[in-house]
Amino acid sequence: MDKISIVTVCYNAETTIRATMVSVLEQSYNNLEYIVIDGLSKDNTMSIVSEVLKDYPERDVKIVSEKDKGIYDAMNKGAKLATGEWLNFMNSGDTFTSPEVLTSIFSKPISEDTTLLYSDHYIPQPSGKKMLVPNDMRHSPYRFCHQCIIYRRKLHDEHGYYVVTNKLIIGDSLFFYSIPDEEKVKVDVIIANYQGGGASDQAELDIYLQNICAELVYRKRSFANIIWSYYSMYLRHKMIPQGLRQKIRALLGRVELKEI
Repeated sequence: MDKISIVTVCYNAETTIRATMVSVLEQSYNNLEYIVIDGLSKDNTMSIVSEVLKDYPERDVKIVSEKDKGIYDAMNKGAKLATGEWLNFMNSGDTFTSPEVLTSIFSKPISEDTTLLYSDHYIPQPSGKKMLVPNDMRHSPYRFCHQCIIYRRKLHDEHGYYVVTNKLIIGDSLFFYSIPDEEKVKVDVIIANYQGGGASDQAELDIYLQNICAELVYRKRSFANIIWSYYSMYLRHKMIPQGLRQKIRALLGRVELKEI
């Protein structure tokens, strides 16, 4: 049974950290290492972390609470501490869709040529429903949810760690662009519920531009396609509220709304 390392990065996450931790620690998969990287929170985050861990004394858990240089620096710390063959980042506010996720995925043989597993993801909606968002890392690397990716830790030895800079918020995208498409496999199990509202959501247009420029470098898009994609994205965001955009995507069949 392969060892899996799950890393949760958090900062001032007192309202979200408990649900994330419980969803990880309640996984039925036994060979699991859990790492919490806290950016020296100023609220009650670490008190809640300690409180939750009292109910799971049998789990292998590592805790780091210190200042960092941002989310990718914190993620790199977690990746370097991890000892599992496989690595997943389930950051504060995000959760596994069920306690059987890891068991379901790793109950089947996985080819040595496969270095990255991924799935679609859910986004809970204020209406009480959840939105199923399709991800396709093989044909459009920008369309992915980091929480729904489980990859071999050795990829960091081969491709390096996440780029840490205040001007780029696409360290994970750059890392995953480096991995050959033939090594990526989509699984049927929906891995995560994605909370949203993080750094990538708050600067969505900037990140979109950075991503499509990176896709040009990695020969995923033409220059003309980049110009068209960016300005169509810009107009949609300026003219159509986010809630309405989601409803339109659902009507067009690009996402699916389901009862929670």
